[in-house]
Amino acid sequence: MDALNRALRKLAEGYAQGLRRDLGDDVVSIVLFGSVARGEATAYSDVDLLGVASGLPVGAGRVWSASRRRTSGLRSD
Repeated sequence: MDALNRALRKLAEGYAQGLRRDLGDDVVSIVLFGSVARGEATAYSDVDLLGVASGLPVGAGRVWSASRRRTSGLRSD
């Protein structure tokens, strides 16, 4: 696995840890999929994560989406 794929996996792991920290036992599953999961990411790849949680308040998806936009400019180099 090359350095870019390792860096993007590490970023995905950070997101997953944040979800577990913030949502605790409400986290049902976190799945990494797409090019990063396959080890085929390029400089144009994004990190595809699916998080499933129970008991989320109304509007929680909007908060996560806003957080993702703030960090989407991160680079691995």
